[in-house]
Amino acid sequence: MLFEFDRHDPDSAWRIYDSNGLIDLRFTPKNVRKERLNLWLLKSNFRQFVGTFSGTISLSNGRSYSLENVLGLTEDHYAKW
Repeated sequence: MLFEFDRHDPDSAWRIYDSNGLIDLRFTPKNVRKERLNLWLLKSNFRQFVGTFSGTISLSNGRSYSLENVLGLTEDHYAKW
């Protein structure tokens, strides 16, 4: 699974896809929950986005599903320890 998004612009849309062309989704964030920790040896920057998915998911048997403004979550987590 591949994720393309601008970590510095949290309101911008994400592209979520795979290298086989079976998944091609656009995630549009609507709200975010954030947590940032800096405990000397442990650092964590966590963001959980609520938003909508649109696009297609195809199965290996040829069946395809279209999504249009389906509510869901994504996460961006950077951790160092």
